[in-house]
Amino acid sequence: MKKIFSYFLIILMFFTSLLFVNNKNQNQVNLTYNNQFNEDTTQTQKEFLWGGKALRYFLYKHSTAKTNRSFNQFTDYLLAYFEKIFKTTTKQRYRSNYYITEQQSEEFKHAILSSILVTSAYGSTSPEEFFAESFSRYVSSNEKQKNLTWYLLEHFFTKTFYKLKQQDIGILTSNDKTINWKKIKNVIDNENDVFYKYDLEPKTSLDITYNRLTHLDLGYKNLGFEILQNNTPQYGYNSVQYFYETINYIYNNVFAAQINNLDSLNKNRNILDADKFLNYYKDNIDIFLNYMKLNLYKPKHIINKNNDQQFFNNFDELDQYWKEKSKFNFGNSSAIQIKKNFENIWQAIPSRLSAEYFNLEQLKTNTVHLFNTLQKVTHNNLDKIFVNLILTNDSQFKLNNTVHDSKIKGITSTSFSKNTNSSSYSYVLIKSDSFNKTENQLQYNNSWFASNNQFQTLNHEFGHVLDSFLALNSYQEKLNKNTFSSLNFWANHQQANLYQGNIVVNKNKNWTLYFIFIIGIIGINLTIFIIYIGHHKIFKVKNKNTIRIK
Repeated sequence: MKKIFSYFLIILMFFTSLLFVNNKNQNQVNLTYNNQFNEDTTQTQKEFLWGGKALRYFLYKHSTAKTNRSFNQFTDYLLAYFEKIFKTTTKQRYRSNYYITEQQSEEFKHAILSSILVTSAYGSTSPEEFFAESFSRYVSSNEKQKNLTWYLLEHFFTKTFYKLKQQDIGILTSNDKTINWKKIKNVIDNENDVFYKYDLEPKTSLDITYNRLTHLDLGYKNLGFEILQNNTPQYGYNSVQYFYETINYIYNNVFAAQINNLDSLNKNRNILDADKFLNYYKDNIDIFLNYMKLNLYKPKHIINKNNDQQFFNNFDELDQYWKEKSKFNFGNSSAIQIKKNFENIWQAIPSRLSAEYFNLEQLKTNTVHLFNTLQKVTHNNLDKIFVNLILTNDSQFKLNNTVHDSKIKGITSTSFSKNTNSSSYSYVLIKSDSFNKTENQLQYNNSWFASNNQFQTLNHEFGHVLDSFLALNSYQEKLNKNTFSSLNFWANHQQANLYQGNIVVNKNKNWTLYFIFIIGIIGINLTIFIIYIGHHKIFKVKNKNTIRIK
C-alpha cells in the first residue's frame, strides 16, 4: 500500500471556478486554490491544464478572425498599446523582459475571439474558467439557445475532445510545453469534419443558410438597450461594459508575467483608460455589432447530428451506478451517495424557502442529462477521474478549517501527481443556494455567466472535471485503477471525509480495516498457540527418550 500511495504526492487545488456571483460594480474575482505544483516554481496548478487554451484555439481556427482585417487591426492595436505600457512602467531591473512574446500574442487573439462567441465575462478571467463556462453553455442550452456557437461547441466536446485525450499529454509542464502544444494544435488543424465557421463580418445574406434568432430565444430578459446604435440589446460585444471588462480580464491573465514586473503604481490598475476606451468603442461600434451577428443565427441544416443514446435512463439508475463504483466494507457501504445527499439537503431546506432554491425533480433531471453528456464526452470513462459530488446547504463553504466567501457557489477539487505529471482525480462541491433562478438570470443578463440555466453552477463545475480528465495520462490511469480498488480509498473519500460542513449524510466506519485487524489479532494468537502446542509436544517427547528412572 505504501508503494502505491508514494506515487500520489497530492496537492489539492480548488478551481474556485468558484462560481462567484459577481456584482458588476465590484469586478473582483479572487480565485483560490491550496498550493503550487512544485515548491520551486511560481506556476500554479491551473497553468498546467490546457483544455481552455485548446478550445479557444479551436474556435479561433473555425472563425474568420485570422484573415479578418478589422479584427487584426483591433487586436494589434491593443497589443502595441500594452507593450508601450510595459516599456515605460516596468521596473528597471526587468526592462529586458517587457516585450510580448509570439505565444502571448496568439493567446490574446484566441481569447478575444472566444469572448465574442461565448458570452461570459467570468469565462474571460482564465482559460480554465472559459473551458468550464463553455461546457456549461453547451450542456445547459435548450433547443432555442442552440445558435452557431453551440454547434461549434458540440463538435469540440463530442469529437475534438477525445482526439485530444488520445494524445496522452497529461499536464503541460514547462519542460515539454512547446512540444505538447504542437500536438494539440495538430489535432485541431488536421480535423476535416468541422462544417461550421463563424464569420465575424458576414457579407452575404445569412437567411439563406441560417434561421434567425432573437436575444429572447437565447434566454436574455429585461435587457437594457444600447443607445449608441439601433437600440441594440446590451449583452456581449453589444455592451461596452462587457467589452471593457473582458479585455481587462484577458490582459491580466495572458500578460501576468509582465504585469508582475510593473512598478507599484501600474501593477494593480485597469490597463485601459475608461474614457478613451469608450470613445474608441463609439468610433468602431458598427464593427463590434457585426462581430455579434452570428450569435443570433442557427444553422438550417444540421450536419452529422450526434447519436443521443443515453447512458443513464433515470436518476435512480445513475445513483446506483455510482454507488456500485464506490463500494467499501465488503460491498455494504458506498462513498458516492448522490440521491441520498440531494434528498436530505432538500428535506433540510425550510418549506418557506424551498421555492426560492430549486425543484428536486428538476435537479435530478438536470443531473441525469449532465452525466449522460459527461459519459458521451469521455467515451464512458468518467469513473477514471470523478470520485464524488457533494451538495451542501451551508451559506459558506467550510474547508480545511477555512470559511470561504459566501459568493463562492461551487468548488472543484482536483488531485495531481507530481511523479506522473498528471491529474489524478476530482470531486465537486455545490451550494444549494447556487440554484437561485432569479440570481442566475440576472448574472446571465449581465453577461457574467454563459448560461441562464438554474443549475449552471453544477454544470460549470463538471466542466473543470473534464478539463482535468484531459490532463489525466494513461500511466496515472493505471495507478488510479489500483488505488480505486484498494481497501480504504472509498472509505476515505466519503462525502463526510471530503467536506466538513453540512451535507446531511452520515459517515460510515471502515469496517474492512477493523475486520482485518481483528482477523490479524486472532491469526497471530492462533499462530502463537499452535507454535506453543507444537513446541510443548516436541519437548515432552525428547524428555521421554532421554530420562531414565531406575
